[in-house]
Amino acid sequence: MHSKLKEQDYSQLTQQQLTDKLVSFEQLTVNIFIQSGQFTQALATAETDKNVCLSWLLDALPIPDYETEKKPTHAQIQQLLNPTTAAIYWHLSDASLTTFIIKSDGLLSPETCFSDFPDELEEWVKEWNQQYTDYQSKEKTSQVNHPWHGGMVSKFARLNAILKIDAIEQQLEGITELILIPHRDLHRFPIHALFSRDFVVSYLPSAAVGINLQHRFTPPNPPLAKGGAKENTPISPSQTETLNTPVPPFLRGVRQGGLIVRGECMIQEVIKSALSG
Repeated sequence: MHSKLKEQDYSQLTQQQLTDKLVSFEQLTVNIFIQSGQFTQALATAETDKNVCLSWLLDALPIPDYETEKKPTHAQIQQLLNPTTAAIYWHLSDASLTTFIIKSDGLLSPETCFSDFPDELEEWVKEWNQQYTDYQSKEKTSQVNHPWHGGMVSKFARLNAILKIDAIEQQLEGITELILIPHRDLHRFPIHALFSRDFVVSYLPSAAVGINLQHRFTPPNPPLAKGGAKENTPISPSQTETLNTPVPPFLRGVRQGGLIVRGECMIQEVIKSALSG
């Protein structure tokens, strides 16, 4: 299928259709790896799927290329973390909703990688969309008592259960900061509000975006003085602001792509820039 995308005889529309099928196939592959216990392969495939789709949507690449797309490894993703920071990574396909709990020193396991059928989430999102559309069509005076507005607490309690937030939190002992990496419709919702503890929260569209931005915003080590630190000495938090710098949620805004976001922002340009490496 990938070779067919390269053929010059196909129109752009046909290439688009073939690409859609290829993306769906790659998404299903994540579920196959999870079921066979190949968790690192599942994570790498999920990450590749996200980055190809992001590049495609932002016109950073003419046609997604799964064969040459670099796959960030589990170890590379762990570079974003430290002993008190974990990443919660979601991947959503037609076959499954998969969750990865990634820590700086932990291996992926059935306790930190699990998947479910996506039907319940899809139904939740469908109901949300219908009620929100109806809510927007009402006069402001009648919006207050609308089911979308009045039922917000129960809606997010249901989303909490669908995403198994309680099970996720059981794996977060000693963790004070979270990097949330949603997928597809999950980007639309304040997932950080579902957690019972007051974590410091950052959002990323993909792990690769965080890795690239971290490299860009981390200055090189200064010249070594006689008897100074070794070349691989980590830069201290006081020297540079990285993705791990604490940002109290609800006070200074939610972080997206390693940047503080308040109101409207040029987040698409940030993602495109990071994806281009």
